[in-house]
Amino acid sequence: ARLRMRLEPQAVSSEVPDETRHEIGSALMDIDAISGTFDAILRLSRLESGSLERRTEPVDVAKMAAEVHDIMGETAEETGHTLSFARPAAPVLVQGDKDLLSQSLTNLVVNAIEHCPPPAVIAIAVEIRGDSPVLTVSDDGPGIPEADRDRVLERFVRLDASRSKPGTGLGLSLVSAIADLHGAKLTLADNSPGLMVLMVFPSAA
Repeated sequence: ARLRMRLEPQAVSSEVPDETRHEIGSALMDIDAISGTFDAILRLSRLESGSLERRTEPVDVAKMAAEVHDIMGETAEETGHTLSFARPAAPVLVQGDKDLLSQSLTNLVVNAIEHCPPPAVIAIAVEIRGDSPVLTVSDDGPGIPEADRDRVLERFVRLDASRSKPGTGLGLSLVSAIADLHGAKLTLADNSPGLMVLMVFPSAA
């Protein structure tokens, strides 16, 4: 943070040559990426150790998903994708922490946006299957080979095809940790084509 404060004025100074300001700007982006990685590591560690304070209250997953859709829809469109949302007619309630659930859904959408060649169709869905609430994010991108689906939920794992793109390898780890905190089962499945991620919560009953 101190380094960023020192460099930021130089990035906008008219006294600094354009080429140098460009390099400083690139350095600032690298600093932001490092900070993001540390924040994600810290949050994941707190989740797994149980030290992160979380609220437990009734959360309407459908309403939460609609809010994420509204926020991320423009981002998806700017990158050449389409983000859709199938909202159920009635509220779908789970016991949990809305902020953490929103973070997990956002991570899944960002993951699809970053790893699907445009134009891709990314779909959010909320439904009740049997008596269990289910949150789904699916896409028609390249998907993840079945042999790698468990591995990508581990920290820092990035498949070869993803290593040329920015990222920390922590997004799906956070999703997995948040699912565990809520007693939900996280499944990565084939969407034929693409990837389907399902978060199945404990029975509403």
